[in-house]
Amino acid sequence: MSDPKKLNKRLKDLFADLEQEISHLPVDDESLLGWTWECDNQGHYISCSAEVEKILGLSSDEFLGKPLATFRLTADSQEEFSVILSDNQLPKEIVLEFKTQDNSNIPIRLHFLNTDTNNGDIGLRGFTQVIQGGGITKASPTPPPIKE
Repeated sequence: MSDPKKLNKRLKDLFADLEQEISHLPVDDESLLGWTWECDNQGHYISCSAEVEKILGLSSDEFLGKPLATFRLTADSQEEFSVILSDNQLPKEIVLEFKTQDNSNIPIRLHFLNTDTNNGDIGLRGFTQVIQGGGITKASPTPPPIKE
């Protein structure tokens, strides 16, 4: 009977140690940052949330009226995004590289879908999320399946 008690105590100590280690892991808040946006049926930004300033160093007003498919995107990302947009099967998810205020590139995951604008035209709406990793991944028409 003593062996199960020892094992339970060791497991309890192990879980306590793991819990303590996890609580001390550094958390990269930047990887969770993102912003929301909306564009009209011509593909121009009509709204952009203020969080974009913390991520790209640009005010949300700088996005208004600019083309969704080209503004602050690298040339490769512009090309990939135009292919995805021409598909017309939404919602979609893609990883694109955006240029920051200081012209460095940052990979951003972009989720978007159709929406009705105020005047009844179909535009796009979406949100972005900063991702970790060194470099951009190729466009994917659908997110990869989650492995269990």
